Amino acid sequence: MVMLVFPGPIALSSFRVSKLLSELSADGMNVNRIDTQYMHFVDLNDTLDQQGIGVLTGLLRYGAEESQRRDLMQCDHLLRLVVPRGGTISPWSSKATDIARICGLDKVLRIERGI
Repeated sequence: MVMLVFPGPIALSSFRVSKLLSELSADGMNVNRIDTQYMHFVDLNDTLDQQGIGVLTGLLRYGAEESQRRDLMQCDHLLRLVVPRGGTISPWSSKATDIARICGLDKVLRIERGI
């Protein structure tokens, strides 16, 4: 079993981030900045070749332009990862996994997305 992790686009719009900051401030929390990003977790039954990696990378490229993505894993701030509860499969995961298999990525067991 192999697990690959791919960063994705920004997860929340500036409007939603502003609203979240306001709610946290109203609750007495001193938060001055929130950055969000999707993370993709790909569970494989074997390693992918370069062509398979290219197809998978293309499938997981959506949303904000590449230049707008951030590498939040390299930050020195508090990091929280939100993923579906263990033992569950999100509707997004079901659809993404189906699409990957239709595109010939038979080694993909599951794709899941977290924020």
